[in-house]
Amino acid sequence: MDQDLTYKYRPLRFEDFWCQRGIVTMMPRIIESRSLPRSTILTGIWGCGKTSLAELVGQKASCLKVTERNPCYECLGCQFVDTRIATYGGRFKVYGGNFKFDELQRFCNNCQVYPAPDPYHIWVPIVDEVQFLDINIQQRVVNLLDSIDTARFIFCTSDLNKVEEAIRKRSQIFEMPTPTEEEAVVATLAIAKAEGIPVTRAVAEQIAAAKTNNPRDCTNLLQLMKGTGQTSLPQDDDRADRLVF
Repeated sequence: MDQDLTYKYRPLRFEDFWCQRGIVTMMPRIIESRSLPRSTILTGIWGCGKTSLAELVGQKASCLKVTERNPCYECLGCQFVDTRIATYGGRFKVYGGNFKFDELQRFCNNCQVYPAPDPYHIWVPIVDEVQFLDINIQQRVVNLLDSIDTARFIFCTSDLNKVEEAIRKRSQIFEMPTPTEEEAVVATLAIAKAEGIPVTRAVAEQIAAAKTNNPRDCTNLLQLMKGTGQTSLPQDDDRADRLVF
């Protein structure tokens, strides 16, 4: 089975983002200046890059090569970034749609026991799609947020109104806008070229329009076209929304 293109082309460097240039340019500077907020909310439509940016920020915060703008993916900090108990590695992610509070609690307990990793001395717990958590669980997350000085929480959400007010009040909120048509077209053409899918600009524009410039949805549609060998927009393009990865 072909590799999922949305994960294959997930940004590994800040320069890899096709959109969100403002916040993507800002984040490395915030990390390097040691001014990452105690709590950050990234909000925007599904597929706009919230989770990718949050993971990259956590990866950068764990990287031991402080002189590099991007994580090196080679040092101990990068290699052990997802471990729950480690001398290095400060990032840990949980998903709101399949949330186990005990896992986040365990990671946060370790944050209090072990020294935060060099060089930034912070831990980065990431709660993806936090709006899926019920109010009681969100409040328990707030208690964790308040209790750990070295933790820098990042919450991702596609529905800010469903995020508990206590989290919003404690957070710096970054709104990630829907990509422009040109950004969606450029990304679609680049991925199509890399995958050997003969897509013209006109077809890329049709894909962007059909998927309202959503990069992930455009990529899912490319995946469908690659699998079927089509070079034009599929008539039943709703099938792309039903792809399971």
